[in-house]
Amino acid sequence: MKNIERLLTIAIFSIVLFAGCKKNVADENGCYADIATASQNALKNNQNIFLIITMDGDDDESENFIKNVMEDKNFKEKIASKYSVAHMDFSAKTNRKTIVEENSSKKQRKAAESYFKLLKENVIFASLMDVTSTPSFYLLTKEKYFIAELYEQAPVSSVEELEFLLTSQEERVSDFVKKIEKTKKGSKKEKIAAIQTLFDEIPDKYLPLFEPITEKMLSLDKNNSTGNLSKYLMAKADAKSTRCFFENDAVGAAKSYISICDNKYLTPDDRQDAYFSAASIFALTKSAKDDVIEKTLQKAIDANPESDKVSTIQRFIDYVKTPPQEQTD
Repeated sequence: MKNIERLLTIAIFSIVLFAGCKKNVADENGCYADIATASQNALKNNQNIFLIITMDGDDDESENFIKNVMEDKNFKEKIASKYSVAHMDFSAKTNRKTIVEENSSKKQRKAAESYFKLLKENVIFASLMDVTSTPSFYLLTKEKYFIAELYEQAPVSSVEELEFLLTSQEERVSDFVKKIEKTKKGSKKEKIAAIQTLFDEIPDKYLPLFEPITEKMLSLDKNNSTGNLSKYLMAKADAKSTRCFFENDAVGAAKSYISICDNKYLTPDDRQDAYFSAASIFALTKSAKDDVIEKTLQKAIDANPESDKVSTIQRFIDYVKTPPQEQTD
């Protein structure tokens, strides 16, 4: 298993050209290079999405999985025929093979620009998935909603083992898809209840992936009858902030959190976290003056002065107030 955070960062700032990559077309193993195209195919064929995330060459387990499973002739027949498979590889190996040279043609540069956009969307999605290691396997609905992460006790070394792993999730997948469909039908009250039932079984960290349903809930439950609007507001802010960050809009990323802080249904804990997240982004990216960072941190304290996080936030304020020449890491 390999930590993916560093290479996700490399990938998003690398202009790359994927040799022979044809967006919208599955490769020889039946896999799509980006999540958007995999979703389009899934919607067309009414399939769920099987998402594979690897770092080929940087992670022995990823390399072995690609060689022994994905490149097996049975993979396409037994796996890619039943699922819309998205394969995201964030390896340095891929980047090295696909760098655009200074003497590249106009056509190559255009292809590089196109693939960079594709890669960036993949990185954003992987970030929202909170991917921490590779290889990682996920089942998603055709709309790209998270269903399950597949955990294996030992590295998957054959198509048969992968097929067994996927089959073990069939009942859960079927039940989850039915819950998704229920959110689209019925009265306002029934839709709210259906969304609440759905969200009750989703780990909070995956809620940003359900942005369309979250938006629907915020619209349907304006009076917070569920008592959970604060959680949904934070999920919305997380998703928006992530996208802004990877668009190099640090101010927008911070303001994604600040914009929800006046909502009366935001809990003191979440309001504090929202202000603290905004201040952290300002500080990390140096996109705001120290006095703005300090004021934002003070708002975080004021949002929930009895919180056990106050001492940490105060230390952050003290650090910001310290002259640069006296600051230590």
